[in-house]
Amino acid sequence: MTPVTDDQNQNTIATLMKSLPARELPLVAASASIDEVVEAMLHFPHSRLLYVINQEKRLVGTISLGRLVKNVFYHNLTHQIHPRAIISMLTATSANDIMQATPITTDTTEEIARVLRRMIELNIKEIAVVDNEKRVIGDLTIIDLLRFMREPPPLSP
Repeated sequence: MTPVTDDQNQNTIATLMKSLPARELPLVAASASIDEVVEAMLHFPHSRLLYVINQEKRLVGTISLGRLVKNVFYHNLTHQIHPRAIISMLTATSANDIMQATPITTDTTEEIARVLRRMIELNIKEIAVVDNEKRVIGDLTIIDLLRFMREPPPLSP
């Protein structure tokens, strides 16, 4: 396995994305109902994270599988959840109500080693790749990074 290092010819996220098979992005509208959010999560088996987008298709948040499960099954978890959180779960009706509003992202110019370090430090398994207008153009999983480290594409002369 080839470790991803800072001195490895400045491999960027664009390089990694070129090596990935095409896949549908796990996007959900901020206005989507909780039922639609559940359906979206079930629709994307490669992902445990949904990217919440606004009407302009810009990323405004994320919903993890864990966050969704807590919201859908809150009645089974009441002893583990702070009472204030239960009120927000009871009143949640849309993706916007349950999303994490500060999504962690990368762009195609960022170095792979830097993204990998950030994902490890923040204990995240998936990250959105966004353009300069915060539109989701791809997503990376920790599995994608493991595959890339194992078999990086050949370097161009």
